[in-house]
Formats: sequence, C-alpha cells, structure tokens
Amino acid sequence: MKKVIFIIICLGFIIGENMYGQNKQYLELAQETLKMFRCSVNINNYKLYGLSSPEGLEKVTIGEAIEHYGVPLDALRKYDESQDPKNIIMEMGYLTLPLTEEGGTIVESFVLLNQREGKYQSTGIGQDFFSKWFMEMKLRGIVPKESQLVRVPAMNIAFATSEME
Repeated sequence: MKKVIFIIICLGFIIGENMYGQNKQYLELAQETLKMFRCSVNINNYKLYGLSSPEGLEKVTIGEAIEHYGVPLDALRKYDESQDPKNIIMEMGYLTLPLTEEGGTIVESFVLLNQREGKYQSTGIGQDFFSKWFMEMKLRGIVPKESQLVRVPAMNIAFATSEME
C-alpha cells in the first residue's frame, strides 16, 4: 500500500509541475518528466517500460524527438482525389522522445508530450507502437533520416513520408 501511495505522489508531481504547461523547452520538460517518473519503476514493472533491469531507468537518456503529424477525420472525410493529399496533413502538437539505454539500446518507452496553447505539457512515459516502428525504420535505413511520422488516428494507421512541403 505504501508503494502505491508513493507512486501516486510521484505522478502527482509530474502532473502538477508539468501538465499545466510551464514555459520550458520540450527537452527540459522531458528531462523533468523522466526524473519524476524514476520513482515508479521497480522490480515488478520494469519490463513493461522496455528496460533490461529495474535500475535501467537510471541509465537511460532521451533521444531525438519525433514530431507527429496527422490526418484529422474531418479532413479525411472531405478529401477527394483532385486535392493534394499534403493539404490534409497537419501538425498534431504531439511529440514522443525515445528513451535509450547506455550503448544506444532502444527502450520500449517514450516521454510523451502534447502541445496546448503554445506550450508543451508532459503526459507521462509509456509505449508508443508507431513511434517505435518509425524509429526502427529510420535506424535500418528503410526510410530516410529526414522522414516524418504521419498518423491517421481514425484508421489506427501511420506512415512515413519525407516530402511534407
């Protein structure tokens, strides 16, 4: 019971300090989120976060941010073949920052940030299938390094594109 209360207190700090959008750069915010989150990882749950050991979170670093673009459902419904498909792709205001262990091993978790009213807010740490897939494709050279991740939430799909402009 004490562990549960301790985790709730730790998560409360994340929400209290970061959720309401302090005027910080997203990397600083991600570092703060990671620092606050470390108290919730233990011997029973470390694998859920893609860590190789319970102490793994102490050794992770934050990788390059992945900005998410998306196709809103309304735009998808109104789209017809005469339109340029690039016109319905929009910024989602959502970033994921991968966690990597020493030596470059990719962890299954990401720091999750949303942008509201021009400020990034931490929404926590967790898994993100599309970000992981996108990173793996870039690391293997299947998609160019300058590619962007585009999600279509209404269809639960994503794709990589290097021509956004």
